[in-house]
Amino acid sequence: MERTMSARLRTVLAAVAAATLLTACTSSESGDDAGATSATETATAGAEVAEDLQASAGPDAEPQPVPADLPVVATRSTSHGSIPVEIDLNSVSAAGEVMTVVFTVRNVGDDNDWQISDYFDDGLYTTPLDEDGTRSEESDTIHGSTTDGVSVVDTTNGTMYRAAYDAAGNCACNVDLGGKFVDPGQELVLTTMFAAPPEDVETVTVQIPGAGAFTDVPLTR
Repeated sequence: MERTMSARLRTVLAAVAAATLLTACTSSESGDDAGATSATETATAGAEVAEDLQASAGPDAEPQPVPADLPVVATRSTSHGSIPVEIDLNSVSAAGEVMTVVFTVRNVGDDNDWQISDYFDDGLYTTPLDEDGTRSEESDTIHGSTTDGVSVVDTTNGTMYRAAYDAAGNCACNVDLGGKFVDPGQELVLTTMFAAPPEDVETVTVQIPGAGAFTDVPLTR
């Protein structure tokens, strides 16, 4: 079974998507110690970092490194064309009806900027309409080059969760990554939001384009 979101959750995500997009497109200096930071500490640090970045950002400001270490569940090496890339899965957390996946992408090459473009996009230009995964017949997404290709599988109940969209066609994820470049040696923190699985679900499988499946990932509530 594939699950997107209920009509009520669409309304919730319409309100929170903007905040997600404000905080998710910043560069990050990610730590290597996966056990150094608890989920609660990470959430608090992330909120403080987002507040600091928004306070200092101007209309022409460049992305700034996030001065906080994120936990690392696992790291995968891959490539986009000739550019070697690393992808850290940082966390999967649920609050109320919303589940959020946080991951860090890193350009480990020496020479060329990495244009993320549609690397993490699902390649579809229609929005899901219901919990059965039915999609509209016409292209109605507002933004392209998103992180909506990330998915979460609840292996306990046999349910796949796709990225959440609101009724207007806005993804509750990073968007417009066609204009986002990662310099050699730099990294970027990205997020994708979903409907939350039932309360009894403690671990999930996260699928990230280019990185494959991360299995038995703890779901923090």
